[in-house]
Amino acid sequence: MVLSRRTMVFFGLMAINQIVKKSTVNNVSNKNMNTLNLPSFTNTFIVKSSQRGRVRFEAPIIKNNLQISEFLIAQLKNIDVIKKAEINVVLGSILICYDDTKIDGETVEGVLMKILKLDQQLTNRVSIFREKSKSFIEALNSGIYDYSKGVLDLKTIVLLYFMGSALLDLRLRGRHAKPDYMTLMWWSSSLLS
Repeated sequence: MVLSRRTMVFFGLMAINQIVKKSTVNNVSNKNMNTLNLPSFTNTFIVKSSQRGRVRFEAPIIKNNLQISEFLIAQLKNIDVIKKAEINVVLGSILICYDDTKIDGETVEGVLMKILKLDQQLTNRVSIFREKSKSFIEALNSGIYDYSKGVLDLKTIVLLYFMGSALLDLRLRGRHAKPDYMTLMWWSSSLLS
């Protein structure tokens, strides 16, 4: 049975939608409990619940990490406006009770992120797909390099493909190829640099 391109795209989008739904099920229910509307950062620092004077966060960095949690508790004891701080190392949960007349929830969140050095992680976030595809491409590149005994690698093969396609399109179709032969030549030259 041959499926049309439109049908394949539809099923692909449905599959991606199901994956995204499964990964965000927990976040959907938590948005209603965040009454202060504090920002959450997926897979880094998530606001589980917030109300004036009390905020619960989830930080994967402290999950099963007793050393970081003890460091965080020691740092939080030095801050006068924080009345109570509890950490559940098993769940990676942080409960902070603070004096809401002297400080707001956003500042508390910022302080915690600064202590845990999560502000640096936010600038270097990479999607799971990009991370996995990068390791796949590195493995493929290594396999091609080993198989060709160092003559070729993945970048060279793509370069040769683009150049060959450009020359073939130029020879067979002239200037009416899509993508244009100049585009393929540009891509191949950009791979060299």
